[in-house]
Amino acid sequence: MGTVRRKRANRNSNKVSRKQKNKNKVSFDGAHPLIQQTWDKKKTLLQNYEEMGLVVKLNGVSGGTGKEAALRAQEMQKLEELKDQVEWRKLDDAPVENPNEPEQNEIYTPIEGEIKTDSRVTLIGQKVNLKAPQEKEPKQTKIIEQLEEESKLTAPVIRHQSEQEAYVFERLLRKHGDDFNAMAKDIKLNKYQLTAGQLKKKMRKVISL
Repeated sequence: MGTVRRKRANRNSNKVSRKQKNKNKVSFDGAHPLIQQTWDKKKTLLQNYEEMGLVVKLNGVSGGTGKEAALRAQEMQKLEELKDQVEWRKLDDAPVENPNEPEQNEIYTPIEGEIKTDSRVTLIGQKVNLKAPQEKEPKQTKIIEQLEEESKLTAPVIRHQSEQEAYVFERLLRKHGDDFNAMAKDIKLNKYQLTAGQLKKKMRKVISL
């Protein structure tokens, strides 16, 4: 017990304070130099992207944006509630059949009181028919032009053959000759299980058959 108490007494009472990472801070790790230079820290991510002519999400405006989507949802809910009220009123005003009375010919009995359509339904219908916001096309900015020009200047990536591939292809050629189907079935040498077409394509790039 004394050892435990001594450990507690020797324990540092100072609280270790660690700085927490800001989740809202935008990281520029791996970002393009043009974006780093043009970025405005006082603006949000969406505002910066809009000024650059870029898109944050491919389907960012689906379902409407801003207050229009919320208004459309509220009006649809009100319209459904009014429809339910009209249906329940029709059921309540309908005549009830008495099973003890003798059967009679069905006679049409009008419902007491005419059901008047609420004028608010028309107003709701007008609000429901709000036009959905059209997707804004990204504007052509200097950053986009520079990025497009830079992409045109990039050279294609040339894949070089490794020593292991050259060794495997040489052994396959010595063993099977030009029979690529037999090469594809050779599990010991063809460890990656390449098809006959893949083997033929790779060998033609490396070795002139």
